[in-house]
Amino acid sequence: METTNAIPFTAWEQAVFVALFIVMVVLLLTWFSKQQKSWQEFMRSQNESWQNSIREQNENWQKWLNEENQRECDAMDKVTKSLEKLSDKLTLHDEKVETRFIEAVSKLEKTSKSKGVKNVQ
Repeated sequence: METTNAIPFTAWEQAVFVALFIVMVVLLLTWFSKQQKSWQEFMRSQNESWQNSIREQNENWQKWLNEENQRECDAMDKVTKSLEKLSDKLTLHDEKVETRFIEAVSKLEKTSKSKGVKNVQ
């Protein structure tokens, strides 16, 4: 019975296999680490890009909203001024109508008195 058949490789050959295995594991771990860093960098850049895009859209939205609010306030101010002018004109018109009505009633009373017509109430 030969003892070499029980141990297929000599000790130094086995040490080479173990060393190659260790080197391969270290290389794989290094490669995975680089891939992980690359992936994290990619995710970080995508996240920053997304956050910048959202921030820009939010700023644009806020700017548009402020402009719209200002336009609406300006329009409401114009409407208010127009309504005030209309109210003033209506008040003036009502005063003129009331004055004319009073004048007409007084003229009617004067003419009826001058003709001798009695007021029937």
